[in-house]
Amino acid sequence: MKALILKDYMQFEYIDIEKPVPGPKEVLIQIKAAAVCGSDIAGAGGTTGRRVPPIIMGHEASGIIERTGSKVTRFTKGDRVTFDSTIYCGECEFCQNGKVNLCNHRRVLGVSCSEYRQHGAFCQYIVLPEHIVYKIPASITFDQASLAEPISVALHAIKQMKIDRKDTVAVLGTGSIALFSVQLLKLLHPVQIIVIGRNEKKMEIAKELGADRVINSNKQVVVSAIRKITSGRGVNKVLDAAGAQSTFSQAIEILRKGGVFVTLANLKPSFSLNAAKLITRELTIKGSCAFSGELAEAIELLANDRIRVDYAISRMLPLSEGGEFIERVRREKPEGFFKCILHPDETGTL
Repeated sequence: MKALILKDYMQFEYIDIEKPVPGPKEVLIQIKAAAVCGSDIAGAGGTTGRRVPPIIMGHEASGIIERTGSKVTRFTKGDRVTFDSTIYCGECEFCQNGKVNLCNHRRVLGVSCSEYRQHGAFCQYIVLPEHIVYKIPASITFDQASLAEPISVALHAIKQMKIDRKDTVAVLGTGSIALFSVQLLKLLHPVQIIVIGRNEKKMEIAKELGADRVINSNKQVVVSAIRKITSGRGVNKVLDAAGAQSTFSQAIEILRKGGVFVTLANLKPSFSLNAAKLITRELTIKGSCAFSGELAEAIELLANDRIRVDYAISRMLPLSEGGEFIERVRREKPEGFFKCILHPDETGTL
């Protein structure tokens, strides 16, 4: 089968590798659509330490069951599916308590780090354990289904925030997960939403999707703008979907006393922190890691047309062109770009 492999940082090869064979409790999936995540683009350059070459990246994908293991009971050949990005054991204390994203033996698809190497979905076929795979209805396209994973990430992060209906929530960033978060916040909670970013095109989309206010950090002093909007108090909750030192520091500055800061992104392994403000204002900082059971909710939202993803698909390309695309996006940073969907069956472009 064909696979797109990161051979060295920012060096891709489209090569033939052996087609995998499922074990007794595994399924073989023919990948039909695989979305390129921002973490793939950052990781391919070596900044995150989570894509150590060689590795087949890709963790947002969908496809068709081609073969099932002898002990598989939930799937048959031809089923349309998507899957969790985390392979979890289902047996450790965290899995038993419903926190599969914190599994003691977790392995994330398309990630290689000091602890493990787990090849991902930028290939024609992938073998996965049955328990992390989910059926998708015929009403959802494979392209749409590949975005159920980042929608789930946004859902999980919002749950960590423990939103109150009187909250004012700031979303930092205007990428795919940030704007999925805007939609979900508007759908699930009657709160005021402020989006902070730098990309005018994406901030206009944020307003279309439900943001009450937008702040361009290139044109406005964010702290002053937030204080003006909130009568000097600051926001109750912050969701950082950008993951830069600037947004991490910004979150601390714009929170009111007792506020909650949830972060789900990191472009670098570590950031500096103003501990004095954290302590004296009794702020809460929470990490949000992947998701834990939200994939079924995301699929239902897509099936019922309750969340938009059309704007988030900026390009569709054959898998063979994926490496060149990632290199170009990392180099050029095109304005207004969200996601590219790679098609291993080499179908057309958008």
